[in-house]
Amino acid sequence: MPQQLHDHIKLHHVHFNEVNELYISLSLRAFAIGLVGIFVPIYLLVLGLPMVAIAGFFMVMFGTKVLLHPLTARMSARFGPKHIIVLSYIVSFVYIMMLYALPQYMWLLYPAAVIGGIADGWFWLSRHIDWAAVAGRKKASSEYSWLLIFSNIAMTMAPLIGGVVASAFGIEYALLGAGAGLLLAIYPLLKTLEPVVPRRANLRLLKAAPWQHLAANFAMNFQSVVSVLFWPIFIYLIVLSYDAIGVIVSASLLLVLLTAWFLGRLGDRGKNTQILKSGSRLRALVHIARVPVQSFPGAMAVNIAGDVTDMLASTPYAIRFYEGARRHGVTSYLVDMEIAGDAAKVASWALLLVLYIFLGLGAALIVTFVLAAVLMPLLRWIEIPAQSPEPLQGQAV
Repeated sequence: MPQQLHDHIKLHHVHFNEVNELYISLSLRAFAIGLVGIFVPIYLLVLGLPMVAIAGFFMVMFGTKVLLHPLTARMSARFGPKHIIVLSYIVSFVYIMMLYALPQYMWLLYPAAVIGGIADGWFWLSRHIDWAAVAGRKKASSEYSWLLIFSNIAMTMAPLIGGVVASAFGIEYALLGAGAGLLLAIYPLLKTLEPVVPRRANLRLLKAAPWQHLAANFAMNFQSVVSVLFWPIFIYLIVLSYDAIGVIVSASLLLVLLTAWFLGRLGDRGKNTQILKSGSRLRALVHIARVPVQSFPGAMAVNIAGDVTDMLASTPYAIRFYEGARRHGVTSYLVDMEIAGDAAKVASWALLLVLYIFLGLGAALIVTFVLAAVLMPLLRWIEIPAQSPEPLQGQAV
């Protein structure tokens, strides 16, 4: 294990203050984004935009992220990941306000996609770099499960609140709430200083992460788009209201929290491999179970099962993800993995668009559910080979 995983953060100083500020800030951001995140495709549909324009919006957004990651890595190396996270919150606020203005200025659609891609790209890569540095390796599972607990409280309650607000007063008020939440999320990150030691980020694009890990992250992100964006569209075709979608998405809060806590305890005891194996199989079954859903109770039951199985798959997956970063060079590995993940997001929307043209929206969504199930076994490819060496002291990260 090298002394420095990242020049900006000393591991032995951060376990209390910096981890806690990450918990709080990331939870506030999760709440703010959760107020409107799952509703954005539906919002665009309600505005009367054709499916071609909506798919194009998301393809531009995620395509922007793919192109941006090398620059984000260099910015993080130069200014520190926490500074870039703060900047991402500010740009996310601009993105939300552009969505707010869309009904009056429809020409903002694709500029908003680019701004949203920049904000999301800056946030996720910097967040991964920061977390890879500050999380303790011996308690990595429990620390990440606590992060998931805090984030899931926010992410699970937010759609309910956002859906009720959108139905009662209009989606524009949920967007204003999201914007305010993003600005509020900046404050915890200002509580501790981030020493900046400028250095060059010597990237090895698509050479640091093993191809099996790239395939695993492609599959993980494809199924994430299916779960977080395609599934709410499918539910909307059934229930036709924001608040009903919010109720369905938020119904699993208690089970998700208990699952996250339990998985953290098991992961610290070395059970991540078994959990990931079971979680990926159960997750595949849930994707298949989405296909016949035709009612509110059915959607709620499948969504509860989906949230629990998502925890079973994503928690051990994330631990392997950060282990891979430590073994293969933090920044280069994370850039590779983010490129693969966002390529999957572009591909998922491109596929949905093609299927929509030939099959219609409902049938196209069903095909993506089945494909997500087929890809689930690839998640296990994130497992770190036992012979994989630790990065040497001074190796480029």
